[in-house]
Amino acid sequence: MSRYLIKISSVLFLIASISLFASCGDSHSENARDSLDEAGEEVADVFRTEQQELQADLRDARDEINEELKDAKESMASASEAAKAEWENKISKLEVWGDDLDRRMENLGDNAEDSWASFRDGARKSMDNIKDEMKSW
Repeated sequence: MSRYLIKISSVLFLIASISLFASCGDSHSENARDSLDEAGEEVADVFRTEQQELQADLRDARDEINEELKDAKESMASASEAAKAEWENKISKLEVWGDDLDRRMENLGDNAEDSWASFRDGARKSMDNIKDEMKSW
C-alpha cells in the first residue's frame, strides 16, 4: 500500500513542479504538457494495479468461500438431524458472503478514481470480516 502512496506522491510532486516550470515561459509549455500527460498515465497505472490486486484478492476469497460451501454441504449430507440446522446456517452465511463478493467484483470497474479508496476499503473490510468469521468455525 505504501508503495502506491509513494508513487502517487511522486506523481503529484511532479505535476506541481511541472506547473511551476510551465508558468516560467511559453517555450517550456510543450514539455510541461508532455510531462503532465506522462504523470497522468502513471496515476492511472497505479489505480489499475490496485484494482487488479483487489480483483485477485476478491477472486481468492470467493474461491475460499466456494470450497467452504462444498465442504459444508458434504458435511451436512452426513450430519445428524440436530446438526443439520447448524450446517444450514453456515451454508446460508457462506452464500450471502459469496453474493456480496460477487457484487463487489461486478462493481469493481464501475468506480471512478475519486471513490476508489472508499470502494477498496469496503471490499477489504468485507473480506476481512468473512475470513474472521470463518476462522471461528
